[in-house]
Amino acid sequence: AWLRSQLRTSHGIDLKLPNLNNGPDSSTISPKTAIDAINALYEGDAATKPEGGEKKKIHLVGSSLGGYVAALYASRYPDRVKSLILICPSFDMENRWWNGTWGKGFMDTWRKDGARDFRGPRNVTVRVPYRFVEDFCVVPAFPRVTCPTIILHGRHDEVVPVGASERFVEEMQKNTNEHGTSTDATVLQIIDDDHAMTKPETLELLLKIVERHWNLPPQDADQ
Repeated sequence: AWLRSQLRTSHGIDLKLPNLNNGPDSSTISPKTAIDAINALYEGDAATKPEGGEKKKIHLVGSSLGGYVAALYASRYPDRVKSLILICPSFDMENRWWNGTWGKGFMDTWRKDGARDFRGPRNVTVRVPYRFVEDFCVVPAFPRVTCPTIILHGRHDEVVPVGASERFVEEMQKNTNEHGTSTDATVLQIIDDDHAMTKPETLELLLKIVERHWNLPPQDADQ
């Protein structure tokens, strides 16, 4: 919300926020609903329609699971995405869930019960079906992207360890090296923050990165 407000105030840009859930809360999200939501915005926005036969490309910004979804979309539609800015993206979910974040016992119980309650935004309890796990464990842990990508990850992230983003960068470098192309397209910046990434200095850095990445004139973040 902060970034959207800053872009509107400083640059007159309306940052669009697709409903990746295709429903009232995160209990309904899946890779398909998320990809469909971005596609709906892309295909319905006049600004993305071809000019002179050349297809327009869009910038994507995503945080946590939204960051993963943005990378997944860019991997599936490389001709539609100009750049990515990912904030604590939720890479390597299956491995983290079973071997780190929750562990096998928790995951087995979730599967047996069919659903679990989680604390969502604004401390609202969301009942998430095990189908969520099944859906996100059949997509790549590290989607392969080819567009310029900047990742901001909190050093103290307690939800998605910074190692997940470090591994993503390694995988992208491995892929580009194998194809003889530049490895400079993916950059990771580790920030002194947690998963929420709401420190004032973090938000100011994010705005500066967006302005630089999107070739916007720099503005004072306090305006």
